[in-house]
Amino acid sequence: MIKVGFIGLGNMGLPMAFNLHKSKKIDLLGYDVSSKSIQKFKSKKAKATQSLQELIKFSDIIITCVPGPKQIKALSVGKGKIIDQLGKSKIWIDCSTNSLSCFNFLKQKLKGKINQFVDATISGGNLKAQSGELSIFIGGH
Repeated sequence: MIKVGFIGLGNMGLPMAFNLHKSKKIDLLGYDVSSKSIQKFKSKKAKATQSLQELIKFSDIIITCVPGPKQIKALSVGKGKIIDQLGKSKIWIDCSTNSLSCFNFLKQKLKGKINQFVDATISGGNLKAQSGELSIFIGGH
């Protein structure tokens, strides 16, 4: 069973993670900086952690869905953060509202550290996220 870590259980991430949780083929672990968001996720019998390190160690695939470049950089760079802990076997899919400069920044920081980094811009809003009908525009490295 594939192990997926989902970072960002907010307006878009929470319904996306709930839909992944329904799959019988995915072992999902959620994470958010907000304990309230973690509790909402756990209320659906989903697994969650308050430790970014635990999530990264657990995951084959890491999905991030946070508000913007500021948040993705805060999660990514520094001791104990995503890039510091990645191994070449990991795949990172970023669904955050991101910028080209942030994507290029991450691409540079990830050189030689990861198997695959995927920019997966999402469109459709919260209602489409809840129904599992988002449009996803994908670019990879």
